[in-house]
Amino acid sequence: MSNAPLCYNRFMRYRAYLLTAERKLELTTVETPLRKGELLVKVKAALTCGTDTKMYLRGHAKFPFPSLFGHEMAGVVEAAGDGVKGFGPGDAVMVPVSAPCLACSPCRRGLENLCETLFGEKVWGAFAEYCVIPARVAALNTFAKPPALPFAEAALLDPLASVVQALDAVAAPPASRVLILGGGPMGYLHAVTARQYGHAVTVADINPGRLEIYRGLGFPVAGAAGSWEEEAAESFDVVMECSGSPPAFASGLTALAPGGALCLFAGHASGEVLSFDSAALHYKHQRLVGSFHYGRQAVAAARTLLVERVLPLGPLFSGTYPLDRLHEVMELILDGKGMKYVVEP
Repeated sequence: MSNAPLCYNRFMRYRAYLLTAERKLELTTVETPLRKGELLVKVKAALTCGTDTKMYLRGHAKFPFPSLFGHEMAGVVEAAGDGVKGFGPGDAVMVPVSAPCLACSPCRRGLENLCETLFGEKVWGAFAEYCVIPARVAALNTFAKPPALPFAEAALLDPLASVVQALDAVAAPPASRVLILGGGPMGYLHAVTARQYGHAVTVADINPGRLEIYRGLGFPVAGAAGSWEEEAAESFDVVMECSGSPPAFASGLTALAPGGALCLFAGHASGEVLSFDSAALHYKHQRLVGSFHYGRQAVAAARTLLVERVLPLGPLFSGTYPLDRLHEVMELILDGKGMKYVVEP
């Protein structure tokens, strides 16, 4: 039987994963309409992500069970809804998760990453044979994928856009000394992007296996928290906190040079309180910077980095699996094995 989607009055049927409970995935047939302005994309590569892992392990307040699963993807247009311009069947595309409305107060102030309806239309359900691209994303943030760019690398558009947004937020002077706290997939993207921008980058992580990856790429590395702060004291112009760990935040402040900036990139639990020496921030003229998601400018810059293939992305991918082995992939991640995995429907 063909795996191509069936179409009844513009309704599409295809196999997709539903997360039905904690650590419970069901590969089932879903039916979804193709509305005006939308694209139906045949998924060629979908990637694992920290958000997916959190959902898989303990659910997510904004995605009640059962929920479609996965959001980092790239593929080929299968069908286009009425009114779509610029793309048609057979076009290879790369997409982020969202696009701004351009009309709300944050959008008008240039804060597209804080759009009031940012996730009202989102790309969701990438661990599937096909994925629907909402009209807003199709119109504003969908790009052609060049033939030379592998689908797996094109699927990094979403996380890389977040990294670009964060590095822009800290506004690091040229040739800054940058410390990445947390060497997971997002830390990796921060490290290679910051180095591409001309900064001197050091990576700190508690996982020795991860540190070997960075050593192989020529990055200076630091081990477990508590063993390096004295040596690193006030030596970094920028600290990117990518672990979500309060102790890492404290270590980052210790390592921050006068006039430096610490960026809280990783999310923390709601209500979690982080402490800092306000006098140190005041007299050393340091900055604490938050960064969340991205706007169109960061997406475009991330696409340029991917299309130009200037980042060493190979070490980021720990393996490739077919769609029906997604359970294995998620358990590998929970066991702390690997960085990102590619799922190819």
